[in-house]
Amino acid sequence: MLPLEETDWRVLLKSIRQRKCILLLGPGVAVDPANPQGDPLPIQLAQRLADELRNAGKGDRLLAAGDLAHVAQTYEREMRKRRAGLELAIEDFYAPYHDQTTQLHRDLAALPFTLCISTTPERFLLNAFNQMPEKKPNYDFYHFQPDSKRPQRPPSAAPPATNPDKHPLIYDLYGTIDETDSLVLTENDLLDFLVSVTRQTPPLHPYITSEFSDPRVSFLFLGFGFRHWYIRILLHALKARGHESQSLALEDAAFFTVPEHEQTTLFFQSGHAIEFRQFPADFASELHRRFEQQTAQAQRATEIIARLSADAPIAFLCHENRDKPAAEALAEELQKCGIKIWLDKQSLRGGDNWAKLIPHVVEKQTDYFVVLQSPRMFDKPESYFKREIHYALERQTGFGDLRFTIPVLLEPHPDLPLRDLAKFHCIDLTRAGGVNALAGTIHEDWQKRRAMKTAA
Repeated sequence: MLPLEETDWRVLLKSIRQRKCILLLGPGVAVDPANPQGDPLPIQLAQRLADELRNAGKGDRLLAAGDLAHVAQTYEREMRKRRAGLELAIEDFYAPYHDQTTQLHRDLAALPFTLCISTTPERFLLNAFNQMPEKKPNYDFYHFQPDSKRPQRPPSAAPPATNPDKHPLIYDLYGTIDETDSLVLTENDLLDFLVSVTRQTPPLHPYITSEFSDPRVSFLFLGFGFRHWYIRILLHALKARGHESQSLALEDAAFFTVPEHEQTTLFFQSGHAIEFRQFPADFASELHRRFEQQTAQAQRATEIIARLSADAPIAFLCHENRDKPAAEALAEELQKCGIKIWLDKQSLRGGDNWAKLIPHVVEKQTDYFVVLQSPRMFDKPESYFKREIHYALERQTGFGDLRFTIPVLLEPHPDLPLRDLAKFHCIDLTRAGGVNALAGTIHEDWQKRRAMKTAA
């Protein structure tokens, strides 16, 4: 069982923030709000239907009392009222949950998803979105066997181009409790549903088709039930493969104990770029917390930049790519100290060629060149940061006693500072006050430059 790693959180949050993540909820997250530690509602429903079958003397027909599709198939076949009775039993079971939701669904609804797909009919997700004051979700569902005598139902509105996360599409893939004949309940229903989706008769909502065909989109599967054979056919029919971005599937601990789980994970990892992790109990709340933290940090950075004076010095942060988190953290601290930042490729515009722009950026667009030294700088024989340092040292010759190139130390290492930077004073950021020392060095030198210009 693989727990979530820090890179999983970062990749997922980036995809969500870019509005390029589709949320898919399975039966594993449909739990009773009053008893979140209990069995998911689909399992409870299967057990209730199984009890009715036993009470009617039909219990010997059951092979798997926890498999809802199997139990529903048996119920429809063996009970006197057939399909009508099954639909009534489903209505009665879900009626108490009609206006309810869970904290997990509220945490998910607070995030900027534009397309959310549910495979259970309890409406927890839709209710959670309706509780968000700034959001007005659009709702729709799939009817795998619509009545040909009724007028065709037009699809609901798709999320708008502007602020699509304020009007996300909430889609019940297996039908809606409002039209019980649309529900995928039995094993036969499931087969008919897969045929309908594959043939696109009737078609899915056009927004779903559009989003699933975008190779930049990733997927977040929560309690989806990948152990079931039909998930392979479903995702194939939905064209949820060949995407560029990593997707994430969180499953309960039982999934990882099934003997076939290694084959299942290998299939989806290789063909769909889906990584499987164990579902943490606090996943949704932690995801929400991390998103809000990132949002607050971005807002603070924006406010800091807005307060920087027009003539504030601009520092270029040169770093090895794996040290980008440290560079971003240092950038935020220096901005608080009144220093503007030119942070590597993040300051580029679309279409810019970084390799060709290095000399111009170092020589014309920045006032100071800060080298973030770490052991990672020794791993590769060639890297962009080496070119950046080369151009910086060339420009340094024109400054005389003034500072331009400023090496700093991210981590101690016997081969640091770099040989080309050994003649410069190196500021140790691992020590208390290191960032303040760096900011003070830049401001002190900047005042000298301004004084020289005034005297001239």
